[in-house]
Amino acid sequence: MSYTLERIRFGLSALPTGQTHQYGLNASPTGLIRFGLYVLATGHIRFGLYVLATGHIRFGLYVLATGLIRFGLYVVATGHIRFGLYVVATGHIRFGLYVLATGHIRFGLSVLATGHIRFGLYVLATGHIRFGLYVLITGHIRFDLNVLANEHGDSTRSQ
Repeated sequence: MSYTLERIRFGLSALPTGQTHQYGLNASPTGLIRFGLYVLATGHIRFGLYVLATGHIRFGLYVLATGLIRFGLYVVATGHIRFGLYVVATGHIRFGLYVLATGHIRFGLSVLATGHIRFGLYVLATGHIRFGLYVLITGHIRFDLNVLANEHGDSTRSQ
């Protein structure tokens, strides 16, 4: 049995191709997974979000390999930023309605200097996600409706 990607996570689940998850996540022999989330065998991810095999990220948001970022917003090579985006000195990018000093995000997007992408209603500093999407630089995909604080593994570590 093969996986469309090295690891595909929906909650705590990883599916081999051709099998259907009880929650309605489908993995077909073509490598296409459907649950409002699409992961192609090529490594492309579709969930209103696109992560290309080249490392480019698209979600109405564009992060180019050069480091330039676009989201109806433009970050030029000089580091100048336009369209009300926040980039702090650590290199973290924060775009949302509310970003707390603790790193908690309420309904927004956070692209960390480590390359981690966090998009959801609530992203905790511990890495736990409540109703969101988590794409790691290792290529692992995590999509959890609700990850509780005592469920450390699936939302914080790469396997």
